[in-house]
Amino acid sequence: MSPPFTTGIDRAGLSGFSLKFIAIVAMAIDHVGAVFFPTAYILRFIGRLTLPIMAFLISEGYFHTRNKKKYFFRLLLFGLISQFPFSMAFSTSSGNIMFTLALSVLALSVLDSQKFRFFKIPVVCFLIFLTCFCDWPIFGILYVIFFNRYRGDFRMQCVAFSLISIAMMLVFASSYLMHPAGLYHLGVFMALPILSLYNGERGHDSRWLFYLFYPLHLLAISVFVYLL
Repeated sequence: MSPPFTTGIDRAGLSGFSLKFIAIVAMAIDHVGAVFFPTAYILRFIGRLTLPIMAFLISEGYFHTRNKKKYFFRLLLFGLISQFPFSMAFSTSSGNIMFTLALSVLALSVLDSQKFRFFKIPVVCFLIFLTCFCDWPIFGILYVIFFNRYRGDFRMQCVAFSLISIAMMLVFASSYLMHPAGLYHLGVFMALPILSLYNGERGHDSRWLFYLFYPLHLLAISVFVYLL
């Protein structure tokens, strides 16, 4: 079983803060590579660390939060705040990752709810479909759902994560054959040994670290894109 979620610092391993810090560094590397060095695929490979770690932390955060409704609306709010710089940085009309994570939290709430007792699967499938209009479509929300489903059993989390990732690779197999560099998506598997070091502790209070960093670093990239 996972160790209890505390704010102590006496356990060995990586705290939630440490995981979050690794995720945002990898994300910054990934986004800089995508925008300014599109053929430096090693940067994209490193960037694949971000979503698995954030999906894992969303699952943990959902479990520990006292107010799941506020958790959802906080992600939704920062999705709205981040959308303009996201669109400017990547010249896209798709929704940013905050929307995918918000839909993931909503899906977990539906699965836990008694109100959707006979309609859980259709509603969750609809939420999964909605992620098709966002960053990391389908597979990002599945990561969160199955990290949550097997919370406390890291071996089964690894199995589920690996199957979802293999399915993702198969779905895009034809594009990889045309552009082998797309195999940088295999970098998602680097997250597993890192997540295995999670000690169940929050560490430093980093509640707003990712929320603030995400739109601010996108804004910085957008400014540089405009200037260049």
